[in-house]
Amino acid sequence: MAQRVPFLRRSAGDLNDRLEEPVEDKLDVMVLIHDPEDFISWPEEKKLHRYERVMEWHDYVENLHSDGKMPWVWGSHQIVNAIWPTTVQNVHVGIYQVRSLAEFDELFEEDPLRDISKYLVVPLSTFFEDVDIDRERTDRMKLDFANGKTEEDLRAFDAYRGRAFKGAPDYVGKVQRRLASNPPVDIQRESEPDEPFRVLVYGTNPDELIGVWDDDKRLIHYEKVDWWADYTSLMLEEGKATHCWGRHDFCASERLGTTSAGAITIFEVEGLGEFGELYKLDPLRECSLFQTVALRPIADQRKADQRRVERSRQRLGLVSEFVTT
Repeated sequence: MAQRVPFLRRSAGDLNDRLEEPVEDKLDVMVLIHDPEDFISWPEEKKLHRYERVMEWHDYVENLHSDGKMPWVWGSHQIVNAIWPTTVQNVHVGIYQVRSLAEFDELFEEDPLRDISKYLVVPLSTFFEDVDIDRERTDRMKLDFANGKTEEDLRAFDAYRGRAFKGAPDYVGKVQRRLASNPPVDIQRESEPDEPFRVLVYGTNPDELIGVWDDDKRLIHYEKVDWWADYTSLMLEEGKATHCWGRHDFCASERLGTTSAGAITIFEVEGLGEFGELYKLDPLRECSLFQTVALRPIADQRKADQRRVERSRQRLGLVSEFVTT
């Protein structure tokens, strides 16, 4: 039987430093709501109908928030796509907190935008749950990888890993992993002149992880996922991240797709420059897929959405029902 070598840091049965967390009977579900793909080609009357539905959505969200069913909700700044030209998208972000998927279904059925928008729906896990699952997966794969190999084989792999791939960042193993507090938002709060920059980062494994990468590359990637837990704890410890969730092991129900882990982090920094510097430290930044949304208070978003209604009604020669402040 193969002996343990440096890259085999621990076994699946040796998780004494595993994070522990009380189990709560609550489920968080994030929705990212986008305009339909063909929205730019809609006639103005049809656009106005959706703009008015967006205002209904704001009322819907206020009711959910007051009932404790949507503690987190944001609008977004108009930083849409820095990679290639695209139509302007208005992104609204909400996170439900419910007792079950059945309750989520019931609430989601009342969403005024559900049949005229594109949705990304993400069942969330806590940061603790996500870290435990990731570490167990890494340990299990290390044991599977070592099965049947000689000590010489494993040492050869460890030498290859040291030559071909970067080592762990300095902060790994030096940060106490912590639970994100995920404070609820004040739905009435508007932005202030010295407002910090908030950005939601949703990362997932690359599609190549399944079916393209061999076991050794996957194992190295999973080690980087372990490092990401320390990176995120460092961001939480320094107050640069305010919210963090993992993602339950769910991919897509409408089509076949690769199973991919993921996580959501919300940064709060002084500006884009500081965010860029911190983002460079993410050990997964160069080997994962990311969606980033520059967040703004939902009260600001509501005013912006009201202005869209008014401009659309003016273009149609109608009298606005809303008053812009």
